[in-house]
Amino acid sequence: MGYTISNSLTQYKPNLCIVQNVEYRANKGQYNMNDEITFMIDKNPLRFFELAEWLTNRDSQSRAKTPNIKSVFNHLYPDHLIVMEGILTEDDEWIDGTKYPAGSSFRLDGNSRIEVWMNSNTPVNISDIEQLYVIQYRAKTLKELESMYYRMNSVDASETTKDIYKGIYKSLKDDKGMPWQWKSSKFRGGEISMLMEYAATKLFPHRILSVKKAKSDGVSQTTSKVKITMRRKQMDQFAMSMRVLDHFIRYAEVHKTEKVMRDNPLGAALLGFFWADGAEDHDNVKSYTKGMNRHVAQLITNQLIPMKFLKDDDQNNEVHMNFAGNRLLRDASVYDNSMDSDSIFQPTIRDRSSSNGAGPAYNAALCDILKIANSGLYNRAAPVVDTEKMIDKWVAKVTADDQLDFFSNPVNQRMVSNLVVSGFLPDDDEDENDDENEDS
Repeated sequence: MGYTISNSLTQYKPNLCIVQNVEYRANKGQYNMNDEITFMIDKNPLRFFELAEWLTNRDSQSRAKTPNIKSVFNHLYPDHLIVMEGILTEDDEWIDGTKYPAGSSFRLDGNSRIEVWMNSNTPVNISDIEQLYVIQYRAKTLKELESMYYRMNSVDASETTKDIYKGIYKSLKDDKGMPWQWKSSKFRGGEISMLMEYAATKLFPHRILSVKKAKSDGVSQTTSKVKITMRRKQMDQFAMSMRVLDHFIRYAEVHKTEKVMRDNPLGAALLGFFWADGAEDHDNVKSYTKGMNRHVAQLITNQLIPMKFLKDDDQNNEVHMNFAGNRLLRDASVYDNSMDSDSIFQPTIRDRSSSNGAGPAYNAALCDILKIANSGLYNRAAPVVDTEKMIDKWVAKVTADDQLDFFSNPVNQRMVSNLVVSGFLPDDDEDENDDENEDS
């Protein structure tokens, strides 16, 4: 039995309404919107179903399999028939070099529900959908379409941080120009917000790469859009280093010992080291790992990856991780927690997954990695007392040329100046309860 929609909109003749040159006022000024918006009652829904999804859309296929999404779209409601299409009016090129001709159309909204409906197991039969109410947004550039997409599908509109990372992934290419395929579940799942934040902000504070500190200008860009830009910059900065870490995490997953390698502070420290060790100068993972610092390579393959927790069902296993992760690096010895010693529950051990503990854990891990890189795997020197000071000196040394190149570019000088004026740069009292810790 067919599903029909009774709605006064179907009485409009013709079934097309054009809205142009809309002028409206907001609290902070007057704006003009000159892009064409078309409302269309599409009696051929398959046309929209067959459109390509937006270029950075979240992984709709995986999302459509989640219980909450299926529960929403396993029933057909009138509001589900309202969708949005983006149409490019002039030839343009995306950030990955792909060229798109004028007339290219994308599904800006409605991607997840279509994935659910196209599944043969869903109660909704797409042949019963007789028409869609399509809002068509026409723009000259892909960036303008992207802005519309993120106004609709931002973090504020329930797209998660993980979704955003998986959307950005789609623009990453391997050395053969093919879409990059992540190996580990951590990277495939987009569980990298804390990882990338610590790595980027520690190494490149001059590049204003802090997502936590990003703010809206209150006029043209939302905080969500600014954060997306920052995340993209972070991933560009660590393009090859991320792939190296992904490779090692996957290697640990194969051996079912990935707990240590998935640790965010440790991972961020490794990203920083890979970058400083020259990973970004290589075209592929094999090329870098073949010539990387041999002491750190031994640390990862001989100590970090083989490390097992002997009591994984222990409710205090996270405490073991906090203790053993630091000790493993410092002492270069596998920690055996088979002995129930109260000494492992030291109050000085902080939760590495919290903003309070991740910073010190990152500093400690990077200091230990640097000592091992310089002096060998079995360096048992005493822990660094002031890790923050040591890291600051190291960062200043390894990023000196990078900063010089960055600030010598007038474009970057103007960017930093504009960020200060518009309020993108943070106040000193940054919000510690930001959503960036959601994958911890």
